[in-house]
Amino acid sequence: MKKKSNIICVFISLLPIVVLFFFYNSLGQFTNTKISGSNGMIISRSSFIFVIVGLSVLWYYASVLISQRLIGLNSFISQVGLRSLINLFFSVLSILLILSNLGSGV
Repeated sequence: MKKKSNIICVFISLLPIVVLFFFYNSLGQFTNTKISGSNGMIISRSSFIFVIVGLSVLWYYASVLISQRLIGLNSFISQVGLRSLINLFFSVLSILLILSNLGSGV
């Protein structure tokens, strides 16, 4: 069961990377690291790849840590489901970051 949850979470963590490669050519030369507004850092498109890959790895490990903490508080939730939901939430945030930079020439 643990192997299955790891595979599910790895797949969910890879979703932002897959989305990034589909929309890479639609990104402007420079991207913003904030989903909305202009207060984020402005980085090059090639550096944005490293940010998204780093976030994907971070989301994978953060989902493990957060689900372990929350399972101790609430025992009727399955750890696999909770970990997948946490990872999905974080991955959706990364995908929103990618989509917010589409077509923007920042």
